[in-house]
Amino acid sequence: MNKSATVSWVRDFAKAVLTRVVVSMVFGMVMGIMLLTNAPWDKQLSAGYLLGCVIFLIWIKLFKVPSQEIEKPKYIRVKGGAQYETQNMSRAFQWDDVEKIEIVTTDRGPWVDDLWWLVFFQSGDYMAISGYSENVKEIIDDIVSNLGEPNWHSIIESSGSCNMAVFPVWQRSFS
Repeated sequence: MNKSATVSWVRDFAKAVLTRVVVSMVFGMVMGIMLLTNAPWDKQLSAGYLLGCVIFLIWIKLFKVPSQEIEKPKYIRVKGGAQYETQNMSRAFQWDDVEKIEIVTTDRGPWVDDLWWLVFFQSGDYMAISGYSENVKEIIDDIVSNLGEPNWHSIIESSGSCNMAVFPVWQRSFS
């Protein structure tokens, strides 16, 4: 994460915290006024809640915190291979160079990518493709058409995994 992104994130976080503090203060003031006027508790709570929600919605409209748009990674078919692109990198490979494919799952989802396709090459290098990438479902079709039948049981089992696990999908035979 570069410096400007960090500064932007901190500024957005501070705005979000400030919004919640202001709403809480207004809610507290309304509750204090209701207590001083000896209003019944049910009216105090409903009036305070309603006023707090209205002020919160107005605050959000006036000081909208911009969301950080993160470009979704892309899996792209190319002739004889595939290409994987993220905001920071782009890498292509040929299916003839693939040695094996595994799916790795983590216990960190759903807030972060928790399923990864690991493509290992004959050179000993590998590439990780996020399971949340655009067009990633095409990878299964590409494996079947370029490499042969994968281990369907592993693919199905990995899709329901919530644990740290490795699922072998395909490996080049040494025959």
